[in-house]
Amino acid sequence: MIPRLPLHFDLFAVLILFGEVQGLFLAFFFLISKQGNPLAHRCLGFMILACVFANNEVFFSYTNLIQHAWWLVDAAEPLNYVLGPLSYLYISTSLTGRFEKRQWWHLAPFFVYLVYVCVVFYPQSDLVKFNAFRGAYHPEMPEMDIEYYGKWWWFEPKRWVNEVMLVQMLVYIVLSFRLI
Repeated sequence: MIPRLPLHFDLFAVLILFGEVQGLFLAFFFLISKQGNPLAHRCLGFMILACVFANNEVFFSYTNLIQHAWWLVDAAEPLNYVLGPLSYLYISTSLTGRFEKRQWWHLAPFFVYLVYVCVVFYPQSDLVKFNAFRGAYHPEMPEMDIEYYGKWWWFEPKRWVNEVMLVQMLVYIVLSFRLI
């Protein structure tokens, strides 16, 4: 049985919510903009939208509202792999004014990881998702004893997601500076 957690709203939760609303407006205007460089604006709009979705998950977890929608736990995690490529594509399209079809390959890690979590993590039980939430937001709580479906090594890529994302971001920072 998953324990019920009290809802937690404070100034920080309100600031997260305001940031999400502002991000949605900014993304909307960048995505529909016809002035300036529309390709670069679209890249920036999608990057802001990815940040909004990631912050939405943070808001739900921070306020403990996630307990009403366990399927949202780590739902935005694949978006970690679009932030570096979209920032690089934003710089690239800002400088060149064009987007080449081969540049879609920069988003391949996102699609690979999305398929991975759709097969391995999202079908898991709510208890598995509670343990993931608990580990990030309530480490003082005891871990639930559960059984995962699948082999232990299936979950290794998920354990290394932050480190891999950090390396990817560093690579794209170097590529961006090289481009500039």
